[in-house]
Amino acid sequence: MGTAAAHSTDADRCQATAFFCSDYRHWNGPLNISQALRSLVGHAGFDKIAKPGAIHALVHGEEHHRRAILDDLSDLVSLHQPEWIYLIPHTDCGKYRLSFGQRDEAEQRQQLIQDLATVTTLILRYYPLVRVRSFIAVMKPDTLSDLEEVTSLVAAHIASLPSSMNDDQDHRGTD
Repeated sequence: MGTAAAHSTDADRCQATAFFCSDYRHWNGPLNISQALRSLVGHAGFDKIAKPGAIHALVHGEEHHRRAILDDLSDLVSLHQPEWIYLIPHTDCGKYRLSFGQRDEAEQRQQLIQDLATVTTLILRYYPLVRVRSFIAVMKPDTLSDLEEVTSLVAAHIASLPSSMNDDQDHRGTD
C-alpha cells in the first residue's frame, strides 16, 4: 500500500479522493455532496468512495470491510495520485446509530471527530504524501443541509492523544 503506480502520468492524476457515506440524502435536495465539496475546496475533479457509514467501517467495522475500503483507496491512490483525501462522515447516520444508539447532535459530532482522527492517522501512515481534510456533512430529515470543515478539530484531537499514539503522525493538511 501507499506506492504510486510507476506508469501513471500527469494526465492520470486527480486532485483528490472523497470518502463519504452512500446515504441517498447526499444526493437528495437542492444541495448535494459533490456541489458542497466543490464550493469548499475550489475544484471539481475528485474520485469518490461511497460506503455505508463512510469512515465507520475503518474504525468500528469488521476486518474484511476495513481491508476492502483500504484496497479501494490504495487503487485510487496508485492510479490517480491524489494530493488530498477528503473524509466526510455525516450526522444522523444510520450505521453509527446501529453501533451507538440514538445520540444528540453534539454526541454524534464528538464521535465523528474521534473517528476522523483515527482514520486520518491511518491514512497518513499508509500514504504519507497525501494531505487529509476532514468535513462533517450535517443532515436534516431528508437532505444535506451543510458541509462543515473540521480539519483543525481533528488535528487538535490527534495532538491531544498520548505521545505513544501519535509519535509517527504527520499532521500535514490537518491545520
